Amino acid sequence: MDRSRFSKIYSIKDMEVLLTNTLVPVEPSDQFVKKLRGSLIHVQGRKPFSLWTGLAVGASLLLVVAMSLGVVLRFILAGVGFVNLLLQRRSYRKPSRQARGGSIPLSM
Repeated sequence: MDRSRFSKIYSIKDMEVLLTNTLVPVEPSDQFVKKLRGSLIHVQGRKPFSLWTGLAVGASLLLVVAMSLGVVLRFILAGVGFVNLLLQRRSYRKPSRQARGGSIPLSM
């Protein structure tokens, strides 16, 4: 419809009165709420926590814990590797007994 044609059928005052009478807030009936629940639609404020959100939160928490343990293990391995490098450097710096002119004991 054209705007001019629509405005000829209804005036602005008539539309305001019609909408004011038609659009009235109502409380949903219990039968309507049951029908909505049956079709997997939740009424706001009734059930804040569902099974699926619990599963999603639990799986996310498990992944975060696993990643944290992976990071901690990597830091531990890096520390052990660093200590090993330090110990190897010390052993390379020490001259052996043969280089100092000493003898190697034959019996222990």
